[in-house]
Amino acid sequence: MTSGELIYTNTYFNSNLQTREGNFYLGNFDYTHRFRNKSTLTASALMENARLFGNTRNKNLVYPENGKVLQEVYNPYENPIDGYRFRLDYALPIGKGKLESGYQYRHDTQDGRFDYFVTPVTSQPDADRFRGSAGARNQIHSVYSQYSGKQRKLEYVAGLRYEYATRTVTLSYDPNPHKLDLSNLFPSANLMYTFRDGWKAKAGIARGSSGTTTLS
Repeated sequence: MTSGELIYTNTYFNSNLQTREGNFYLGNFDYTHRFRNKSTLTASALMENARLFGNTRNKNLVYPENGKVLQEVYNPYENPIDGYRFRLDYALPIGKGKLESGYQYRHDTQDGRFDYFVTPVTSQPDADRFRGSAGARNQIHSVYSQYSGKQRKLEYVAGLRYEYATRTVTLSYDPNPHKLDLSNLFPSANLMYTFRDGWKAKAGIARGSSGTTTLS
């Protein structure tokens, strides 16, 4: 039963300091071959590596002295990220335009480690959800084809892209991995007309990654 009376009050200052650091490495390779029929085949590969780490230190201090710590929460973390992608594109002149098709594969992994320390030590039944490890594996396969061209003052492009993506997330406090599979089509079309005085009018339609249709 509650009486509605004030039991206790305390005035304190909250100090919240966050530190973020990281090392980043990126490398890529590109190659283009031109055929006699003026078509081109381009291959590219990219690798990236990041070592992210840091911490958050949250303190509740006696106010106004700010000398005595009432409670401190310390959250250090490490979050390495590794990824690579490969892309192959082919372009062929057809009529007054160009037909382009290609394939891309993307893969990345994240393996984070997070800790949670409270001073003075308190009993928290759900503390394991604030510390431990979290890992993610992402793979995306995509193919596309589009045709672009120009008729006097009118430029146009229309295309279609298909993506198949998988994601697996593992958490240290959950023995069951969380998986997600996505399969989507992304059509798009754009028109642009140039007037005599240099003004241009553009109209386009595209399906975004969320499944919405965008007009511009």
